[in-house]
Amino acid sequence: MADVPEYITDPIEVDETSIEDDSYATLQARWPDWIPNDSNLETWMIPVGSRMTAYIAEIASQAPPAIMRYLGQLVGVTPTDAFTATVPSTWTVIDNPADRVIAAGTLVSLEDADGNPIAFEVDHDVTILAPALTTAAGEVLLRAVEEGSASNGLGAAGVVVDLLDPIVWVDTATLTAASSGGADQETDADYLNRLSARLTLLTPRPILPRDHALLARDLAQQNGVEVRALALDGYNPADSTFDNERMVAIAMVEVGTGADVDAGVKTAVDDGLQAMREVNFVVNVIDPVRNVIDVIFTITPSPGADTAAAVADAIANVESYLSPANSGIPVGSTVGWDDVDTLRRQEISYVINNTEGVDHWDVLTIGLRKAATAAAGTDVVTSNGHGYVADDPVKFHDLTGGAPLVEGTTYYARDITANTFKLAAAPGGVAIDLTSDMTAPTAVVHMSTAESFALIGPAALTDVGTVDGSLT
Repeated sequence: MADVPEYITDPIEVDETSIEDDSYATLQARWPDWIPNDSNLETWMIPVGSRMTAYIAEIASQAPPAIMRYLGQLVGVTPTDAFTATVPSTWTVIDNPADRVIAAGTLVSLEDADGNPIAFEVDHDVTILAPALTTAAGEVLLRAVEEGSASNGLGAAGVVVDLLDPIVWVDTATLTAASSGGADQETDADYLNRLSARLTLLTPRPILPRDHALLARDLAQQNGVEVRALALDGYNPADSTFDNERMVAIAMVEVGTGADVDAGVKTAVDDGLQAMREVNFVVNVIDPVRNVIDVIFTITPSPGADTAAAVADAIANVESYLSPANSGIPVGSTVGWDDVDTLRRQEISYVINNTEGVDHWDVLTIGLRKAATAAAGTDVVTSNGHGYVADDPVKFHDLTGGAPLVEGTTYYARDITANTFKLAAAPGGVAIDLTSDMTAPTAVVHMSTAESFALIGPAALTDVGTVDGSLT
């Protein structure tokens, strides 16, 4: 059987004599005729510098073990702390006219095997109610003042302890057992050797959803691409269901651009996760679903502001906020990804109002693009889960067919069902007679003042569509 691995220490020289000798040797190598002499200043300065260097080196040598004691806890290897020994005792008093209180911190003394006194103190206040003259058996817990195992095994049942803090009304303090429970702090050497042994057992095995996301980022980086990765616990992309046991889906986008990850990198990430996954776990690597958002707003510029620049900056800020490069990034992160499934109007409002040169916005509507078709025979537009109510404004982009509809013109919804509606040229108007079918990929945009839109699909990202800012 192979030996248990031990921690490898850094070879830092901390002996001042060795450092001093090296300094002399360096000078003599540089100037062969130089000989140390007590009359030379450098002969006095070298020992001083060597002593200071040795001290700094000693401090530096303590840093790696201290750092490893901290880092080891991240992998579940916790250093063993020191503990104080305790021992129960029973106390009796001479008299008790009005309740006697044995105060916490009262010092007593126990002897070790060599007869040396070891200080203990009362752990917590104990009250003897009048007219009783004794505590309950073992009620007064004594705790060693010094941590460590050296305070274990002191005394025995029936041993009377000495009071270091004299109390005139105390008759006796008698142990009911020997002291126990003390433990020494684990030394750096013992802890680091134990950590080394544990680390040899660790393998990059993803268990939790977050583990899969972290490994996906690492695997992508090994292939030259820095990504944001989001783990969807229990999601099955084959049927778009959640709550599937032992299944996780990983969505990735490139950091900085929000673009889909190259197919070759996705394959490498998928292969790596498949190789490391637990048996019977199913891992899928998927692209996110992008939701195109249209925004229309008017602003009032700040007094004296460059109005054209204010509009341009507001549009740029909205586009940046809705960009997949920034969508879902938590505050203070550049590579994180929160699974945001709702776009709120107040968030767009905040972006516009905090643009330099903008005093406030006056009108703000946001729209979520969805696929739509329409039949000329019935004048009915079909868009699953469109979310309209009567007289909501409707616009179309990438319009294919659907005459006499015009791309970008505002129409109004009527004859609403969950997945269909008709159109009118004005609120409450008559239904528009469609003379040709409208076919995909026509996009219908729900422009409204709704407070929020639910984004579509797993690992949803926002993406900017039409942003139209104007002044008032």
